[in-house]
Amino acid sequence: MFLQAVRIGTLLTGQYPAGKFDKMLDLEDPYKFKCRVIAVQPRTQGSFLGYYRTYRLRGPARIAVLPAGYVDGLGLSVQNPPNGLWDMIKLLLKQMLGYLGIRGFTLQVKIGEAFYPVRGKIFMQNCLVELPEDSPVKAGDEVELPVRKTLAAKNIRHLYINTGDINVQDVEARDTDVGNITAGEIFLPVKNIQGQE
Repeated sequence: MFLQAVRIGTLLTGQYPAGKFDKMLDLEDPYKFKCRVIAVQPRTQGSFLGYYRTYRLRGPARIAVLPAGYVDGLGLSVQNPPNGLWDMIKLLLKQMLGYLGIRGFTLQVKIGEAFYPVRGKIFMQNCLVELPEDSPVKAGDEVELPVRKTLAAKNIRHLYINTGDINVQDVEARDTDVGNITAGEIFLPVKNIQGQE
């Protein structure tokens, strides 16, 4: 028996399922994790960043401090054990490219329309971002972080946006009933400083 229904699955979250497709859709992930820059400080070439001085600046830069860290889900990932030798080689190669600082394999945040690298080890509640010396980024600027929705802390403030209207809800847990959320609405957790939006 065949029915006329479609199982949308991950398309709702802006992700394509595995496989090749003749026609691609213009999908956008409705989930975003944001915070604001809390401080920006200049640093000279050779300055160390992070726990145990894990990153050394290759040139003079400005360092942005963000109020997001491991406790919020930043830098966390889920990884299955390798499924064979080739799978293990790919995982090791990704780790090595990240260690070498190759863009696309390192943690990046988005400030405005530009992407900047997270440097040093991530702290429990903060992280450090390297900015060029001439960057216009300042304290209070909005930052989009690569936090997986399944690993984001449960106590993060949530905003649900639908065609310009914002409904703010403080959610104690992910399984809390948050009311009628339709497929057209955007799920947007935001972590603010000093109540700014």
